[in-house]
Amino acid sequence: MGSDLSSLAFLVNLLGVNLEELADIGGRLRVQRAVFLLRSLGVEPFMRYDFYLFRSNPYSQSLSKDCYLLALHGPEDVRLDFIEGEILRDFASHSEEWIDVASRIVTLMESHPGARLKDILSLISLSRPRMGREELEGISRELERMRAHYRRPIRRL
Repeated sequence: MGSDLSSLAFLVNLLGVNLEELADIGGRLRVQRAVFLLRSLGVEPFMRYDFYLFRSNPYSQSLSKDCYLLALHGPEDVRLDFIEGEILRDFASHSEEWIDVASRIVTLMESHPGARLKDILSLISLSRPRMGREELEGISRELERMRAHYRRPIRRL
């Protein structure tokens, strides 16, 4: 497995996705959403993945291939610099539901560039009735905080 998969292996571990789950659609979907968000936040190791919408979820064919490689060969000795490790730990500390909703916010904002955030959050609230407006706005604010914080180059060891 190439060293370019170190960041992915580290993230998969932080998300609690085991190698068997990477071969399953559910595990890959969690990873796809997470990497999509990290890419949209400008985290360098994940900028190489291109995404498109597939069944209303972000999907990257090259990321899927890397997940299969990771599942096939197992984790390697992961070496990340301190900043990258902290960014990925901070990101992975959010719940699966948070990552799902955040990826929907970003997907809708990117696919409808003229849309107002208020309208995007209203649309998402229709599919998440138990989530209040304040919680959705909090996720949006957290995304902005992360975007400002994460947009710095990451050095490899």
